[in-house]
Amino acid sequence: MQGEVQKKLDVISNEILLEANEWGGHLAAMASEEMEHPYPIPHRYPKGEYLLLFDPLDGSSNIDELLAGGAATNGHQRILDTQPASLHERGAVFLGSKNGVGRVTSYHA
Repeated sequence: MQGEVQKKLDVISNEILLEANEWGGHLAAMASEEMEHPYPIPHRYPKGEYLLLFDPLDGSSNIDELLAGGAATNGHQRILDTQPASLHERGAVFLGSKNGVGRVTSYHA
């Protein structure tokens, strides 16, 4: 962690990448900017000799700015304000201009 505020999307992305890469047998451990310490491969999986270093969601602090006058919603609230109940929870995402996303949001109100 580099002194930035950790966002929910960063944490979820980090967990997804850990789960997706821990079982393959090529890695000894993984580390990302979202973790203070390396993540060793669990004993239930074969271990390899490589260390995977990654940034799970580079630029996530700029997501609102990257939408440049647009919006992102699940139909009920801003997507970055969504609180998932579990790692694999799914939901709709609508991206677009403020007017377009506002129109979709009004259908769900």
